[in-house]
Amino acid sequence: MKRSGLIPKTIYFQPWGGLGDVLLATPALEAIKKRYPEALIYCCDTPCNRELLAYNPHIHQFVASYKGVLKTPEAQLKRITNRLDQEEAVFYPCYGKLRPSLMDNPIHAAELICRMIGLSTQGHRARIYFSPAEEAQAKDMARKLGQPLVVLHSQSTCASNKEWYPERWEQVISWLSDKGFKVLQLGCQNEEPIPGAINLLGQPIRQALCLLKQVQLFIGIESVFNHAAHSFGIPGVVLFGASTPVVWGYAESMNIYKDIHCQPCLDLLHDKCQVRRCMQQITPAEVIQALSVLMD
Repeated sequence: MKRSGLIPKTIYFQPWGGLGDVLLATPALEAIKKRYPEALIYCCDTPCNRELLAYNPHIHQFVASYKGVLKTPEAQLKRITNRLDQEEAVFYPCYGKLRPSLMDNPIHAAELICRMIGLSTQGHRARIYFSPAEEAQAKDMARKLGQPLVVLHSQSTCASNKEWYPERWEQVISWLSDKGFKVLQLGCQNEEPIPGAINLLGQPIRQALCLLKQVQLFIGIESVFNHAAHSFGIPGVVLFGASTPVVWGYAESMNIYKDIHCQPCLDLLHDKCQVRRCMQQITPAEVIQALSVLMD
């Protein structure tokens, strides 16, 4: 297809997927603004987008709709070509339809999203911004909880295939407690509390992520929390089962992944696996060993 060569004046950004996917699109926003500094980026106004993209300096404004485009059914949005060589462009990074974990040469999701619009990113670090008041509140809460702190996130809202076992998390928490750490469990209100952790489930996502920014370590599954931990430079041990660290992990983290014959299955099975051999093979001893490495 011949490109028009136009420079976009207005770009309408409709994030795709869950909370983690929204964060993974933030390096692309940064790349767009660097390439087209005069363009105004408008973002579809949804609760999820507001929570994760508030104070993002690359977004000009949140809007309810743009000539109906941002409120069309998802099936129609998927047919929108992510072309920025037009004065009014729409950026809808529906990278999931590419089945990224099954590609011949898989790349990190943040890089894949950038490539969808013909750009590249200098790194995979997501960006989330907080107000001074949010930062102060989180620092005060962390101070009252005491130090050192570890955040645990153990359950997934999109794929139970990603989850480990509560009794195994309990063993890891016991080891951390013996080392003097307090473990804070963050996540949705309906997630299962893990014995030994301080139950902070149900915290508003911005408050939870800002608290995560104040801690020393992260442990958990691949989710919005591991992307945010990497964004903040928090060392982490991340367990991968249905998904692969090649696409959703970070070299700076301790990624535990068994690479058995049926992995990764996230783009095929979602919640349909009843066996989860990938997670069964991860032992508490392995997680503890990875934590020991981070602490040295």
